[in-house]
Amino acid sequence: LDDAKALAEGATPDYPAAAAGLEPLAQRCIDVAWVSSRAEKYDALRTSVDTSIKNRKMKLASVPEVGRFLQPLEDLYADSDYATTKDFVKSVSLLERAKSVNSAVLTATNAYNDYVTEYNKALGLLKDLKAHPGKKGIADELLVKGQELDYAKTRRQAEEYVAAKNLCMAVSAACPELQTKADKYKTLLDTKAEVKQHKDGWDSAWLPFVTEVTTQVTQFESQAETARLAKDYPLAIAHLERALKFA
Repeated sequence: LDDAKALAEGATPDYPAAAAGLEPLAQRCIDVAWVSSRAEKYDALRTSVDTSIKNRKMKLASVPEVGRFLQPLEDLYADSDYATTKDFVKSVSLLERAKSVNSAVLTATNAYNDYVTEYNKALGLLKDLKAHPGKKGIADELLVKGQELDYAKTRRQAEEYVAAKNLCMAVSAACPELQTKADKYKTLLDTKAEVKQHKDGWDSAWLPFVTEVTTQVTQFESQAETARLAKDYPLAIAHLERALKFA
C-alpha cells in the first residue's frame, strides 16, 4: 500500500503502476472477506445443528423411529468440524447436508405426533361406541373400524405416518354416523321391550275375541324384525310404534 502511495504521490506520479500494485492487495481483501463470510456461516450452522441434535435426542422417547436418523446427523456434525476439514467450504457443505437431514427428521417427528393425536382420538371414539347400549346394532361396523385402526398401526410401524394419520381420521369421521345408528338401535330395543310389556299384560280370557288385533301386532313385529335384520332401524322403530298403538 505504501509503495502504491509513493508511486501515485511522487514528483512524477505513475498512476498505472500504482493501480497495478494495488490489484493483488484488493484481491487479497476480497479473499479475506469471502473466507470471513464462510467462517460466519460455519459458526452459525454449527450452533444450529448442535441445537437440532440436542432437540432430536429429547424426542427419542416419544418417537423411537427418529433414532435411525440421529447417527447420520451426528456424523455429519462431527465431520464438519473445521479442525478436521481445514476448509470452511467443505465444513459448510457438510453442515448444510446435516440441516437437510434434520429437516427430514423434524417432518417425520411432526407427522408422527399428528398420527398419535388422531389415533388416540379414534381409539377413544371406538371405545365409547363399544360401551354404547345400542352397540349390537353396529357390531359389524365396529369390527371393521377396529381393523382399520389396527391397519393404521401397521402403517405407523412402516413409518408411513401421514397414511396412518389419514386412516385414523377416516375412522373418527365415521363415528358420528355410527353413534346415530347405535342410538336408533337402542330406541328400537326400548320400543320392542315396551311392546312386549303391553303383550305381557294382555288378559288371556279376551284373546280369542281380539285375534284381529293380536294378528296385527304380530304382523308389525314381524315387519320390524325384517327391517332390523336389514339394519333399517328407523323403519323397524316405525313398525314397532304401530304395534304399540294396537297393543
